[in-house]
Amino acid sequence: SDCLIEQDTYKTTDISLIKLANRTSSTFFDIHLGKGDEIADYSSVGYKTSETYYDVHLGKGDEIADRSFNFTADGINVKTESNRFA
Repeated sequence: SDCLIEQDTYKTTDISLIKLANRTSSTFFDIHLGKGDEIADYSSVGYKTSETYYDVHLGKGDEIADRSFNFTADGINVKTESNRFA
C-alpha cells in the first residue's frame, strides 16, 4: 500500500461538492520512514492565508513548527512571518 503524502480538508455540505474553491487546509507528509510512520512536514492552514513548515528531525509526534507565513487576502503577498530562530 501507499504512504500518506497529502491530506486535504474541505468545507462543504456534501462530498459531491468538493472542489479547490472550498479547500480549507492541506498537510503534506515526510514519508521517509514508510507507511504508518508518516510525519507532518508542511501545512497550508486556512488555505491561501497561512503556511507552516515543520522541523521533523526528532521524528513522528515531535514535529516542531519551524517557520510560519501569514498572507494578505490575495493569498500571494506575505503579511507576517514567524521563525523559531528569530
